[in-house]
Amino acid sequence: MAAILALALTAGLPNAVFLMPTGLVALYSLGAYARPDRAVVGLAGTMVGLPLGSVRIEDPTVTDLTAPVILFASAWVAGRAMQVRRQRDGELRRVNEALLRDQATREALAVDEERARIARELHDIVAHRVTTIVVQAESGSYTVHDPDEAQRTFQTIARSGRESLAELRRLLGVLGESTSSMSPLPGVARVDQLVADTRLAGLEVDLHVDTAAAGLSPGLDLAVYRIVQEALTNALRHGTGAATVGIARTAHHVVVEVTNPVGNPANGYGAGRGLGGMRERVRLYDGEVTAQRENGRWVVTVRLPATETSR
Repeated sequence: MAAILALALTAGLPNAVFLMPTGLVALYSLGAYARPDRAVVGLAGTMVGLPLGSVRIEDPTVTDLTAPVILFASAWVAGRAMQVRRQRDGELRRVNEALLRDQATREALAVDEERARIARELHDIVAHRVTTIVVQAESGSYTVHDPDEAQRTFQTIARSGRESLAELRRLLGVLGESTSSMSPLPGVARVDQLVADTRLAGLEVDLHVDTAAAGLSPGLDLAVYRIVQEALTNALRHGTGAATVGIARTAHHVVVEVTNPVGNPANGYGAGRGLGGMRERVRLYDGEVTAQRENGRWVVTVRLPATETSR
């Protein structure tokens, strides 16, 4: 452009016309690739020089003065528009890459959360059912002289085994993304069966369920069942007497309380994975849990929002 302007100023613009294609490419490139400050300075110099070269024409017209300016300015504007578009595309590409990274991170977190949930489910299933089976099997030797009691014991063992297999198959169905043969998730309605199995395993349980506790959302319904299951499993393992289970629903909360006598000290409570899994399950629903020894009894109290707001 400096060469074109120099030729235009010394010999007149018509003598520089043959260099016009080069000038158009130069102005386009200036707008498309130069920094904004350099692009503006280059355009300004060109817009000042071209009219001065046009003045050297004999009897210049308005067209002689404006046509070169419009032509070269149009090339610069086209280049500038291309640069803006390229920058916008680059920004969109960076945003898209950031979104993909964020999505990958969320998916990884979701996988970790799902693994933790499945681990809790497996623990709840295996811990309670296997504990029931072990306790019943250990007490089997005391029922050999009572055929009816022995039959009930073996029936409890068989039912616990079948239910464990059914729930394990359901979890495996979730892992395999197959829902065709999944059984309904346990909930408050099945707590009485859970208590009956625990009684057959040798632990007396006094159950109180508020009728208003029915109709919970599936997630809360399952959470209540698993909390009672874990608490009764611990009572079966470590307790020394009858347990009490209470499930009540207020206007804003579902309250679960499980108590049972324990020795002094309450060895084994709070040290295993079960209580930690219970706390994690309650945390997911923005609830509160306390598990502590009070007046010779181990008391587990859980408060969950009546409306499900899981994280």
